[in-house]
Amino acid sequence: MSLAEELNSLKTNLAQTREKFIKDWTIDHYEQLRSRQAKLHRANCTKYSDTLLQHQESIENLRKNTCLNEKALQEKTVKLAFLIQELEQLCKENAKVENYNETVSIEIQQAQQTIHYNQEALKTTSTDLDQEHADLQSQADIYTESLDMQMKKTPGGRIQFIFSSLDRKNPDLTCYFFTKLSQEDRKYIVSDCEPSVPDLDQLVDKLNQTNNLRSFVVAMRKRFKQRLASR
Repeated sequence: MSLAEELNSLKTNLAQTREKFIKDWTIDHYEQLRSRQAKLHRANCTKYSDTLLQHQESIENLRKNTCLNEKALQEKTVKLAFLIQELEQLCKENAKVENYNETVSIEIQQAQQTIHYNQEALKTTSTDLDQEHADLQSQADIYTESLDMQMKKTPGGRIQFIFSSLDRKNPDLTCYFFTKLSQEDRKYIVSDCEPSVPDLDQLVDKLNQTNNLRSFVVAMRKRFKQRLASR
């Protein structure tokens, strides 16, 4: 069959099919088709409406979550700023503590040096005091017998001078006083004088001016003897 013949055959079949379609197509068929299309359209609308509602709910949830996240972010930002401020304050306080520690360390070193110096000074002072006590004892040995006097070393670095045979009626009656050297100004301190001597302060001042302990002891013996005689 040639191409022309085949085309003519197709045209004939197409015309027959069109006539049959027009002949068989009725209002009922159209209504049924329209009804099916309407149902399908409504179903699609319902489906898309539900999907749209779901999307709207998702968008609303996202909006709410965004607001919550923004609020949480603001709170965290405020808290972070507060923490940064606290950290800066702690850094300042830490710097102050470090400066204070350096100052205390320097003061401790100075105190240690002062303590060491004082310890050395005390050693020297103790040695000097021992030497002075030895000198006093040596001097005492010289005139103890002539003055009827005894010397006793007592606690606290004091020396007690005890006189006897001052009263002919009562030769066993004793008079005494205590003396010591001050570590601060190296001056004599006289205390616990029995019986009391009215001009003791003047005698002590003279002793510290002249540093003549023998003359002071002789003067004190004379004062004691006068006090006993006046009773």
